[in-house]
Amino acid sequence: MSELLATQRAFAGAILNHQAEAGLLDFLAGNPEHNAALIAVYRGNAVANTLGALRLAYPVSEQVVGEECFAELARLYWRAHPPQSGDLNEYGEAFAAFITSVEEMTELPWLSDLARLEWAVHQASMTANHLPIGMAALAGLTPAQLAVSRLCLQPALQLIASDWPIASIWLQHQPNHEGELDLTGRGAEVALIHREELAAFVCSLPPCEASCIKALQAGCPLEQALCASADIDPQFDPSSFLQRAFAQELIIGITPGETP
Repeated sequence: MSELLATQRAFAGAILNHQAEAGLLDFLAGNPEHNAALIAVYRGNAVANTLGALRLAYPVSEQVVGEECFAELARLYWRAHPPQSGDLNEYGEAFAAFITSVEEMTELPWLSDLARLEWAVHQASMTANHLPIGMAALAGLTPAQLAVSRLCLQPALQLIASDWPIASIWLQHQPNHEGELDLTGRGAEVALIHREELAAFVCSLPPCEASCIKALQAGCPLEQALCASADIDPQFDPSSFLQRAFAQELIIGITPGETP
């Protein structure tokens, strides 16, 4: 191992763990106490930068647990999962799983699922724009062609299934929400995260519509996806579902299938 690499590793270890500081001080010239104070400045900056990144990615989670608790979670997460990239927009992917390991968070069993939703929103906000197509694109297809066609969905689209009303929790913590937080009668939800123009959006989907989107994402022909959803819920309306999907800019392309 080169001396430079050894120094870099010692520096990284000292930043992450105060107890490892002595190993770095051996490499540094000058007054050890002064050097230790400088290392503490670096450590403080590292914590502050990663806390800022997590706050941007998980604003609702911070609202739920409070600033002080979230800051402590961020510090614990930083020690367990230090950044692996210079782009802090990529930092925080494992935060939802990490929350489940924190004993104090067991009082909020839905928090990790909420964090999964927020990470999907964060990813959607950074995904490159793809121009949507309108429902008029279906007009040139015969019913037989339409049945075997495949719809291409926007890359930002994700579905997050939870035993908790995570979409409702997220929506009721948005700045434009009016009224008190009310989750009365709300149970398990499937959250749809998608992008319209430059903004990420969240809504709750009934199981039949979530099933249809999953099937379309998997490349199933349109008729097969729609029929499977109708089997889940006889009230499923394929026409209304498609109108909403196009209106929400979920569809960015159509691949016509070959008819017999």
